[in-house]
Amino acid sequence: KQWYQRRVAITAGGEETACAASVTMVKLVGKDQCPGMVEHTARGSYAWGNVEKGNSPKGIDCTANLGQTKATATCADGSCEPGIGCWFLEVNYTGCPFTNEDTRKIDEIYNKDTTAEVKASELEAATKELTKESIEEETYKIGADAIAQILRNSEKDSDADSEVVSEQILNVIDKFAGVDDTIAFKDPTATQTYLTSLDDVVSKLKTTRNKTSKKLNNIRLAVLDIQDTEQKNLILSSVGDDEVRIDSMEDSVNADSQDDIRMVIPPGITERIQSSGDNRFYFIVHSTPSFFMTKELFEKDSSLQSRVFSAGVSGHKSIRRIKPPITFTMKVSRSGEGNKSECVYWENNENLVDYQKRDISTVTTLSQDANYVQCQTDHLTSFAILMTSQPLPDIHDNILTAVSYIGGSLSIIGLTMSLVGLAVFRQIRQPLGTKIHINMAAALLAGLLVFTIGVNHSDKKGDDTMKKYTCLAAGISIHYFLLAAIFWMGIEGFYLYIKIVRVFGNQSYSFLLKCALFAWGMPVVIVSSTAGYLTGDNYETNKFCWLKRYPMIATFMAPVMIVVLINTYMFIRVVNEINKSQNRLRADNMPSNCAKSIDLKEKLIKVRAAISIMVLLGLTWIIGPFLLINENEALKITLSYVFTVCTSLQGFFFFFFHCAIKTDVKERWKTYLGIEVSSHSKLTDFSKTYSNQAPKFKPTNNKTTEFSKLGDSASSLNKSLISFKPRNKIRPGSPDDDSDLGLAVVEF
Repeated sequence: KQWYQRRVAITAGGEETACAASVTMVKLVGKDQCPGMVEHTARGSYAWGNVEKGNSPKGIDCTANLGQTKATATCADGSCEPGIGCWFLEVNYTGCPFTNEDTRKIDEIYNKDTTAEVKASELEAATKELTKESIEEETYKIGADAIAQILRNSEKDSDADSEVVSEQILNVIDKFAGVDDTIAFKDPTATQTYLTSLDDVVSKLKTTRNKTSKKLNNIRLAVLDIQDTEQKNLILSSVGDDEVRIDSMEDSVNADSQDDIRMVIPPGITERIQSSGDNRFYFIVHSTPSFFMTKELFEKDSSLQSRVFSAGVSGHKSIRRIKPPITFTMKVSRSGEGNKSECVYWENNENLVDYQKRDISTVTTLSQDANYVQCQTDHLTSFAILMTSQPLPDIHDNILTAVSYIGGSLSIIGLTMSLVGLAVFRQIRQPLGTKIHINMAAALLAGLLVFTIGVNHSDKKGDDTMKKYTCLAAGISIHYFLLAAIFWMGIEGFYLYIKIVRVFGNQSYSFLLKCALFAWGMPVVIVSSTAGYLTGDNYETNKFCWLKRYPMIATFMAPVMIVVLINTYMFIRVVNEINKSQNRLRADNMPSNCAKSIDLKEKLIKVRAAISIMVLLGLTWIIGPFLLINENEALKITLSYVFTVCTSLQGFFFFFFHCAIKTDVKERWKTYLGIEVSSHSKLTDFSKTYSNQAPKFKPTNNKTTEFSKLGDSASSLNKSLISFKPRNKIRPGSPDDDSDLGLAVVEF
């Protein structure tokens, strides 16, 4: 039995296209059967059983109307492919109502057989309570269809009051203008319908004394029927959330300091408009950019600094080749030294089929300061101010790229050697601390390998759909493994804390299992919620396969900062506890404290190594948000170098701290490679380290003891330690074995 995905093909205009909504997981059960399947739709979820070829299964009760109607499907003779099997064709859910109440109401209005006026009134009432959160994908789509249908019917019906219908439809469009950007971007056809309908509505609005204005939640507009304005300028202005205005004046005036948007239309344009037979000029300000989320804007590291406004003449997509050019000024919400503000416009092309592919082009930027940008254009369409992050100069970009690959290669080598060095010898891999290090190294290595191979997506060739999902898989994998490494880093801090501060010495296999479930399982929860059922909305798939800006802050930077803060607290407690223990030993001045002092020094070495890894693995990622929000170019370059060097060398420093300087690992490898090692070399190293700092013990009586010269030479320390025997033999690698923390318990 196998599982596979198939897109059901539909025929539209003689051309076979893929219907994305028909992707279904099916199970192959035989060449003469359509396998059972489950489909999740806006009209409910439906499970179909196995059906013999050429038959139709019994209808399934609709989800939303308690069995009054049924969904149907057919296993047609022509629905099979040799070597693959059969699948359902003619799956029909149209008889079933939508499960979302708002969508169902709009769909019922759409399917009613009544006049345009009645439908417009009912649609206005049905959408009155719509909010950004309540507008789903199907709601957005069926709303556009209903609006287009009502406007078509209104034109055909001579008895319809087009002005009343236009007022009502304008209110409906305003509600849908507040839709989530992602939903609008996903359905470019519906978005185009809303904008086209808005232009149609504006052309039919009722005016008083040749003008009118409307102030709604998401749309503010003004229209002016041009008559005797040949020698006057038209002044388009908008202030905050107040009504927008179109005024005619004798002379051009400078921008009012209070205006958010101000455009001056010279007299020659009004003459040209009248000569074309159309005389209604409009000015629309959009409070939200949902209708303008094109592919270029949606996927680039850029954001709008101003509201989008549209200016033009009803019935014309755009007016071009205006002489002299038109000047307009816009107030910007924010700017920065490291960012670039550009005057941009949306290209309206009547022959453009895919609305997402509208061009966003620049117009001349005359001047700019902290609050305003002045632009110039020779045509009328939709405009805004776009802020883009300034890329690093090529020389720095090339250097950072080279550092990334060199550092990444060293880290891959270092992590591979770490895994081998820690895992190959049983005596080394038994302690719980080493097992934690092995898991951390495995997560880092996996993430680094995927990052090196898959993060740069700009030069890859192949099918766009395959590239997108390959890039999405790489981004999800990198996200998962880096989070896992961060959580294992947190577990290492917790382990040191409970061993040294809380002194819980009996951590068993169940403790490690709980740690593994947390460190490997929690990233699954975070990444799954971020991926959003594999839609990939939160992952960049255009150039780099990684999280987009705000999802990265919420689902990666935030967990990193939480772990770093908790680890910082625990490491402060651990170091403080070690210092207090050392002070107590010095105060006691007892001969038996020699070995204890060495133990504390070894513990301190372990803690310092863990802190170093936390700084490299955790704190360097916290530089990320500062790179995103920083506006100073010099500081941004400096932070980029620090961030790139530290993150690319994380694996190399892991190897250095946990393998290269660990005596037990070095001695095991020397023995394995046949290099002669003194049986007391490790002990001698400890004694040399200690001899210069060991306290001088004075005998309490006249008898000379071997401890009276303890600090005079390393040999006396050796003798003292050799004479020490533990009361209970501790099996290496047992839960009570503290060798991973540097406890030098030795039997001779």
